[in-house]
Amino acid sequence: MNYRIAATLLGVVFSLPASLYVPSARAQAVQDAIYLGAGIGRDHARVPQVVTNGGGNVVIGSGNNNTDTTVNIYGGYRFTPNWGLEIGYGQIGRHSVTAAAGGLTATANYDINSFRVYGTGTLPVSPTFSFIGKIGAAHNRTSGGSVSVAGGTIAIGSDSANSLAWGVGGELALNRQWGLRLEYEDYGKFTGNDVWGTGGSGAIKATAWTGSLKYSF
Repeated sequence: MNYRIAATLLGVVFSLPASLYVPSARAQAVQDAIYLGAGIGRDHARVPQVVTNGGGNVVIGSGNNNTDTTVNIYGGYRFTPNWGLEIGYGQIGRHSVTAAAGGLTATANYDINSFRVYGTGTLPVSPTFSFIGKIGAAHNRTSGGSVSVAGGTIAIGSDSANSLAWGVGGELALNRQWGLRLEYEDYGKFTGNDVWGTGGSGAIKATAWTGSLKYSF
């Protein structure tokens, strides 16, 4: 997604006054509630490419975009029909990347997950449909790593990073309690800025599209 488009959508949701639309009693009951939700989607993890020298050998680490299924759960509270707070956790998926050095090729596998805290903005455009935007912070982590090389497998450590996170999407109220969401989220960095140990290769980053079912109390 183009970052300028995403920034524009966030700006619209967070800047337009609530007076533009007065929701119906049913919509307001939904929007003011405590809510929980869960869903699945598709994520994209971006790994930086690197070419450097290590131990007298040229090390080539592939840069690629991995995709996998993501599972997301969240809960929140809308203080008003327009403003709220939300926390969420996502199991982003399992990904892999390769590196080559000295005639050997290594494949690294890793799992990534994310815990987020958002401030949310909601712009109702009908009694049953709203645009949503959120911005906040994420604590992201890679774990379960292993490297396979020369017929053997070696376990590797975990890494984590704190990052700016944001999302945009739409929400359809099915009735007073149940609703459907479709969202795009950018979780930011999942590692430090030296994925390959070369002093500046860049961080693993991830985004995701998710659809979810939400229940309001």
